[in-house]
Amino acid sequence: MKKRGMTAVLLLSFILPCQALADSPDFKDVTDDFWAEAEIEYLAQQEVISGYSNGNFHPNNTVKRSQAAAMIVEALELQVDDRPDPRFTDVGEDFHAYRAAAAVKEEGIMSGKDGAFMPNESLTRGQMAAVINRSFLLTQEKDTDYFRDVNEADAFYDDIQAVAQAGIANGYEDRTFGPNDEVTRAQFAVFLARAMDSGQFVNPDRTTYSNARFGFEVTYPEAWPEGEEAANGDGKILYETGQSTIRAYGTHYMESQAPDLYDYEEVALYNGNPAYYKTTRSEGMIEFDLVRITDEMEYHVNGEVTEAFYSENGDHLRDTIYSLDTSDASAVEAHAAADKALEDLKNEDMSAFASHVHPEEGVRFTPYAHVDPDEDQHFTQSEAEELWDDNTSYEWGYYDGRGNPINTTFSDYYDEFIYDRDYLNAAQTSVNKRIGPGNTVDNTEDIYPEAEIVEYHFEGEQEEYAGMDWSSLRLAMKKEDGGWYVTGVIHDEWTI
Repeated sequence: MKKRGMTAVLLLSFILPCQALADSPDFKDVTDDFWAEAEIEYLAQQEVISGYSNGNFHPNNTVKRSQAAAMIVEALELQVDDRPDPRFTDVGEDFHAYRAAAAVKEEGIMSGKDGAFMPNESLTRGQMAAVINRSFLLTQEKDTDYFRDVNEADAFYDDIQAVAQAGIANGYEDRTFGPNDEVTRAQFAVFLARAMDSGQFVNPDRTTYSNARFGFEVTYPEAWPEGEEAANGDGKILYETGQSTIRAYGTHYMESQAPDLYDYEEVALYNGNPAYYKTTRSEGMIEFDLVRITDEMEYHVNGEVTEAFYSENGDHLRDTIYSLDTSDASAVEAHAAADKALEDLKNEDMSAFASHVHPEEGVRFTPYAHVDPDEDQHFTQSEAEELWDDNTSYEWGYYDGRGNPINTTFSDYYDEFIYDRDYLNAAQTSVNKRIGPGNTVDNTEDIYPEAEIVEYHFEGEQEEYAGMDWSSLRLAMKKEDGGWYVTGVIHDEWTI
């Protein structure tokens, strides 16, 4: 973020009638577990704040507009001499913050209302956003509405969006910002520290959890004490300490077990995908659940955290929640659908397998990697249903190396070119990535450009064949009207 003359540390005591304490004071009313302790300590070490002569900071007192003006002047190293008279009706030259008020008015940071500066009025969160945005020249890149109580017609809409995107102000757990709420000393200390040192307080190093089973990713702070990935591979605990736990996981969508979205509100993830969000508060704990549902999958980022954790980490939590990316979900969905179709093939149940065959395009069977639409046998959904009992001898192609035609019934072709190994329990599987290292030209993606190619692979086992006795079965899966269907069954092995 760009800042105006951001080289000085802020020297102030919030313009309160008190005696400044020694450098880097330990405030009696700011304990180590206080939600804003780190930011307050940082500002104290930088001689930005000093607190009261009795050793207290009074973090819950509100910040006055005159105090905010003085802070910004010092933070930005604004010259206060020879400024034009601001002509505020309520701020005379003998007022303690007169020069600060004159400086922030000329800089366009704080202008007052109807000719008055209102120096003793408390700063609101909306005003705070404007002051911070104008002072530090924040930039906006994401087009996201962060808060449900702030809309484009609001006076401070752009400012609030800017401080939210910059991670300076994260709002409340119910996705409200509270633009008219008064800002406390602790809150302002947090906002100011984040604006001054985003590297320390806003942008921690982040890591990405990628889930292979359900095809989603979530980013979260690297420093979070994390848990283990679930044994079944459906997700991971991203944060686990004391009473606070945050998790991300996926599951197969089942309408009967899916959450009732009546109490959820629709939100947009950072990548623009729709999702639903719900939060509740009870006895000092905040429970939240973000859910995204696709045709086949259901994804969650949820948990329960203490109010203290949320107050300090709300922005990091928000970024974690809205970072959910399910762009790999189609591959996972296709793989799951292919598994079901392959199970029916394993069970030699062509009637059940036919339900997985594309209703319009049917299914094509190919004995080797190279697909030949003119020569390979093709069947409609209804024809596939009767194949197991069909005694017709079809020409399926030509044997590699010999050139003889493959003339056989479906059941015999099945034994040699479909389920010659237990592919449902194959050691390796992939989606859209060929595993079998054959020398036959693989044109599967050219023939099935709109399909996800799911491969089941066995490596060679016999030493005398030097690994050349490998084999693969590939299913070309195409999505249609929310469902996944088989359009091609391709067998592959080493060829001469």
